[in-house]
Amino acid sequence: MAQTPKYPTSPLRKVFNVAEQAVATRVEPLVQSGGFATAMSRYVAINRRVGRTLSRVAGGVLHLVSIPTTTDVTRLHEHLNAVDRQLGLLTRELETKSASRQENPPGPGKSRRGPDEEPIDIASSEED
Repeated sequence: MAQTPKYPTSPLRKVFNVAEQAVATRVEPLVQSGGFATAMSRYVAINRRVGRTLSRVAGGVLHLVSIPTTTDVTRLHEHLNAVDRQLGLLTRELETKSASRQENPPGPGKSRRGPDEEPIDIASSEED
């Protein structure tokens, strides 16, 4: 017993299904052949080569008129992201140090320099 579809099939869909079946039976053996696979791999290789060549030429033309290429914009975007990450790290580090200094302020007569910092000799720095 044939199952009835859950949703009614439109007449246009029925026409498409008949046409697809007629084409598929003739085309399927061709598509599954070794010659087709070889032809497709050559097409892909040629298409890639032509695409790279056109991209290089277009990039050269864009650079001649001082317009950045997609590669230029991508590099700048990556560089900007790296700078943004570094800025975030430095900001967090500065906030951490600032918070620790507010929690532990130096006593009277104490310096805010860290333990690894050398004291500044004002007399010798004025002579330079």
